Amino acid sequence: MSSHRISRRLFVSAALAAGSAPWFAWADTPEWPDERQIPPFAIHADFAIETVPQFEGELAGLRRDLATFLTLPQQPTEIHVYLFASASTYREYVTRYFPGVPQRRALFIQANDVPMVFAHRSPHLLTDLRHECCHSLIHQAHKDLPLWLDEGIAEYFEPPQGNRRNRGDYLPQVVQEAKMGEISPLVTLERLRSVDEMGDRQYRHCWAWVHFLRHGPVGAQQALSQYLSAQRQQPPAPVSYFLRGQFADPEADCRRYLMTLGS
Repeated sequence: MSSHRISRRLFVSAALAAGSAPWFAWADTPEWPDERQIPPFAIHADFAIETVPQFEGELAGLRRDLATFLTLPQQPTEIHVYLFASASTYREYVTRYFPGVPQRRALFIQANDVPMVFAHRSPHLLTDLRHECCHSLIHQAHKDLPLWLDEGIAEYFEPPQGNRRNRGDYLPQVVQEAKMGEISPLVTLERLRSVDEMGDRQYRHCWAWVHFLRHGPVGAQQALSQYLSAQRQQPPAPVSYFLRGQFADPEADCRRYLMTLGS
């Protein structure tokens, strides 16, 4: 569902480009009707949060689940999450403090080292929050992940925990594309620099490669681990480099793995 996506890199540049836009967006706002802590998230809502079923469990579980994939800081920076009852109030608030930021259903914005997520109540609220809060957590652990991996991880963790491995809106088409040899080569995805270059196909294939790296052969999991270890220390070689150390033809191995998901 790429229609509401916008790159973390664009969030950061857009927020900073505002210049005079206050980074303490909450400071001059009256007390929020509902505020609570779900570490590392500080929630500020203009409606009763308990009206969103499973809200607290979903946010608490997201950090726990992501920690099985990435090494997260023991004491992460507090992430402010602003929730609005209506789309119009949400748009007005974001436009006021961050003029020029493209309008999306939910946003992750980091300005002056303050991570913030903005969203409004809708049938997609928990999906939007899982995606954008995932970006906010990734940014604390690995600030310079390539776009394809950043988005692929967020796409992976976007569904509820029980639906991630067999994501219904992606899996059938990914399996068919694997059978047809139509999964994008990883080196192609690694050349992506902006979400302007990404459509549904690219998001889907980023998810597919992350699936391979997370659940595929041991060599795929080792390649990702090697990459992330190198990434924390210095600008590393791309993930495809580490995969070539494990597989003679990583693209073929990825396709074979994805085809098994349809059985």
